[in-house]
Amino acid sequence: MSDSAYPEVTSGDQLKVAPSRDYVCCMGCTDGPRLDEATDPVEWARKHRALKPWHDRFRVERYTNFSVAPGQPDVICGATRKLSMQLFDESSGDVDLDQPDVTVTCNEAPHPGNEHSGPLVVNGARLGVHVWTAGAPDPAR
Repeated sequence: MSDSAYPEVTSGDQLKVAPSRDYVCCMGCTDGPRLDEATDPVEWARKHRALKPWHDRFRVERYTNFSVAPGQPDVICGATRKLSMQLFDESSGDVDLDQPDVTVTCNEAPHPGNEHSGPLVVNGARLGVHVWTAGAPDPAR
């Protein structure tokens, strides 16, 4: 364990021995001090209720700060295909955008076979999913 305020842990056993702190918490607001040898939670609650009589529910909570290492990114197939495509403006029937090179990447987990699929994204907009067979000729436009 490190001396960090949020030490990195890798198991529940490490979490059990991580430093913890107790706080008294008012259930009617966000007030509540950290408990130490000098703070009596009942006395603090009495003083708090004297200031706010409608705050009459309290609890003691134990906080254990921790962090975990970033996970490995999901492994994907990663097969790619370059497409040339024209996008049409449906309202006018005209070619709206000619895209000579759109790359689609298979975002499935690694898999056997040559069937792939991935999101079709043009200029930051997701237009759907493209499905292809590796080695097959490009579709006619």
